[in-house]
Amino acid sequence: MKNIIYDITKLAERFLEVEKLNSDNNQRMINLLEKLSEKHLSGVYLSKYNTHEKNYFISSKFHDDFYQDYLALKKSKSALEAYNPRLRSKLLSKEIAEIMIFDFIVKSGNNFNNIYIEESEYNELPDNDFVKMFSKLIFNSNEFEKYLETLSTGSVRHYKVAIVFF
Repeated sequence: MKNIIYDITKLAERFLEVEKLNSDNNQRMINLLEKLSEKHLSGVYLSKYNTHEKNYFISSKFHDDFYQDYLALKKSKSALEAYNPRLRSKLLSKEIAEIMIFDFIVKSGNNFNNIYIEESEYNELPDNDFVKMFSKLIFNSNEFEKYLETLSTGSVRHYKVAIVFF
């Protein structure tokens, strides 16, 4: 009986893992793309990549992990291009860097907001002001504001998201 309960528990854990994997369409597509890249099926890869990028990122609503998910997709394409230079996209590394910056802005904005709420709600002060100091150093920079202004000429969506979290 003990062995049966152990096996059932392991199967239930495995079921929860598979259920989580099946519920995350973006992660499933990233896994598929990685396997297609490993198998050197670049034609199928690019078709799936373009369809997924168009459907999931260009037409979908913004969510908390939007840039993190988009970054995983772009990095998978970068890995494909590393092994097949004739498929190289123009300025893919620049796109990846910009997405990382957007992700940093969103995550920093959320974390700074959470810190402010915790301090206000619990009336507690942190042992040090590293987060505030770092945020002021980064986000009070005139160069950073100039960079955000240059974004206004590009994707309106990314510009609006960056401004909101900035």
